Amino acid sequence: MKVKQSIRIPVLIGVLGAFTVVLGILENFIPTPIPAVRLGLANIPIMFMLYLSTVRSAFLLMIIKSVLVPVFSGSFIFKIILGFPSTFISFIVMVLVLQVFKSKVTAISVGVTSSFTHMFIQLLIANTLFINNILSTPIVGVLLLISVISGILTGALTELILSNNSFKQLLIGSKD
Repeated sequence: MKVKQSIRIPVLIGVLGAFTVVLGILENFIPTPIPAVRLGLANIPIMFMLYLSTVRSAFLLMIIKSVLVPVFSGSFIFKIILGFPSTFISFIVMVLVLQVFKSKVTAISVGVTSSFTHMFIQLLIANTLFINNILSTPIVGVLLLISVISGILTGALTELILSNNSFKQLLIGSKD
């Protein structure tokens, strides 16, 4: 039995929204070399949605992740102040990279660009609101390098998912 296309996208947003929130919460338990640095795994469903659906659908996922992950993982105000603007701007960068370069860009390049932007914006906000002159410390280079590595990871995992036709078929169904 085929599911109507008009129902498929809201259901997909719900399923991937739940998945991105769970990944966002679980990331808090993955040890990283620097406390509070996360891998960005919760961005994989957003990137997946950008590739296979609409910007609007991916934007809704980004909003779900940006609001619900801080609610369920604590430090809501701090995470919203640092996370929401950086997530929003990095989402815009993802969309622009995909729009400008279209099929010439890989999910890895989108992941790296987005992750780097996310970290850079967080550093700008931290420098402005919390830690003056953090941008002139060596930790900036380390954090930006980690962001590139995590962007490679999330991009590679997104490409792996995108290359799996069975998984895509399960999530988005057929186009007819």
